[in-house]
Amino acid sequence: MKNLISALLSIIFIYTIDAQERHIAYLKTSKIESIKKIRGSNIHESLHKKVYQNAITSINSGKIIRELQKDIMTFNIKTSSIFDDSEVSTYNVSFKRKQSKASVVYNNSGEILSSKEVYYDVNLPLELRTKILSKYPNNTLLSNKVKYLYNKNHGLNIIYKVWIKNEKRKVPLIFDANFETIL
Repeated sequence: MKNLISALLSIIFIYTIDAQERHIAYLKTSKIESIKKIRGSNIHESLHKKVYQNAITSINSGKIIRELQKDIMTFNIKTSSIFDDSEVSTYNVSFKRKQSKASVVYNNSGEILSSKEVYYDVNLPLELRTKILSKYPNNTLLSNKVKYLYNKNHGLNIIYKVWIKNEKRKVPLIFDANFETIL
């Protein structure tokens, strides 16, 4: 029994050391939590978030997408309970709303290093809807999922997955940011 307990304590100790060496922290936040934190911080976007802001503002997106992206840009990691400025770290922050969710990686400076944003059943760009309905005239648009994949070094990639339906079956279609079919 003593050997089992000492073995478990050793494993826990090793994992604790390993986690500290990676310098990663996780934080889940809801709209309410982030609003509380934003009120206590400076609402203006810092220079560290300008790269992300420039990448997303070139896209004409709907209200649901803009609201989550505003939460991402105005979130201040330095006001978070897990923030530790004593060493270089990255912070994985999760955001969740009714039709959207995101996982965003910030560094100690508050710079957005990467994000994966997923939006469900949002208004698709008119050009994409027109393209789908002209190619599949006897179909209706059922639902959609839009992914925004941002990386500081590689920029923004957008993927649209749209389900259409005719009398017989439901079909998924996948498009890139230029509305070109993937697959």
